[in-house]
Amino acid sequence: MKSFTAKQFSPPLCPSKNKRHRQGGQKPNQPKMKTENKMKDTTYNGWTNYATWRVNLEIFDGWNVKGTPEQCEEMALDVIFPEDKEETPASGYARAFLADVNWYEISEAANERAAS
Repeated sequence: MKSFTAKQFSPPLCPSKNKRHRQGGQKPNQPKMKTENKMKDTTYNGWTNYATWRVNLEIFDGWNVKGTPEQCEEMALDVIFPEDKEETPASGYARAFLADVNWYEISEAANERAAS
């Protein structure tokens, strides 16, 4: 079995003398890789995010309701958690999912549907 010393795996004590470190970890005479700084699109089917789209689709689609964002959130919670039961891991996951919902967007869409 080949043995290794700690020096073989430890970083240099003075990084400024290490040519690879100064060039961002690349080998000398290697072209630097270009990285593009693109913003990740987090929208989903025209909605703020997946959680907002899913709650609108599963809970509010087909309802003619008007309400404030707070009322829409309360309606969704009443549908998802119809009775006051003990918290479970599944209800914890559901609440974490609902924390990502844009209730203002849900409210606006529900109010537009109710007005038409």
